[in-house]
Amino acid sequence: MPRRSDAVITPNNVLAAARDAVDLATCTASARRSACVAQVRADLIPYEDVQTVRDLIDYINEVLPAAA
Repeated sequence: MPRRSDAVITPNNVLAAARDAVDLATCTASARRSACVAQVRADLIPYEDVQTVRDLIDYINEVLPAAA
């Protein structure tokens, strides 16, 4: 298994990690996790012209409407 510092960061890897975080937030009843996802979503607004970001925002809106 490669060390974390050897990992290649790609938009797809980031999207997968972000989706995992959103999935974790949907499995908990924590308002704090939903608020964190909402903050990440808000932080991504300037980058909405990037397809990967749009995909993530759409996913957040679909599975965690409280964060939208």
